[in-house]
Amino acid sequence: MKLRQRRQLAELEDLAEAVTGLVADLATGAHPVTAAEQAAQDAPACAAESLRLIATASRLGGDLEINPPQLRQAWHLTARHGVPLVATLTAVAQDLSHQATFTRAVQARLAGPQITAALLATLPAAALALGEATGAHPLTTLATTPLGQTTLILGALLTSTGLTWTTHLTHRVVPT
Repeated sequence: MKLRQRRQLAELEDLAEAVTGLVADLATGAHPVTAAEQAAQDAPACAAESLRLIATASRLGGDLEINPPQLRQAWHLTARHGVPLVATLTAVAQDLSHQATFTRAVQARLAGPQITAALLATLPAAALALGEATGAHPLTTLATTPLGQTTLILGALLTSTGLTWTTHLTHRVVPT
């Protein structure tokens, strides 16, 4: 899993946990501004910004661009239609948690194909090294003969195409 994907997944999990904390504070009867500010203090930086925006929107009584969209929609439902904030934020927390769980499961299932693709991409280099070690001199053949040069170019092209295609397929599936 790439560093960017890990960071996005961690931010999603942190936000789900922060929204759950906000819901817990609201369920005890805290005012939305106080609950959001308290949850923002306890949350990691990536989630704290969204909670501060909720506190600001609650304090000013207006609509702000809150991210992620689930929080913005929950706020709009509460502000415009009177749906209880605890109910909408509970649903948002569950949605974020399920989204993180699903993302983690998909990434775990893709680890095998990604490792297989990387292993298959290294096989030509390993075969060349083995050929050189046994004295067959495949690099000399690939570099000096027209058929070898054509084979080398074709092999490099097919290997890079396979890696590009595998990367494309696996990154299309990951929901982060």
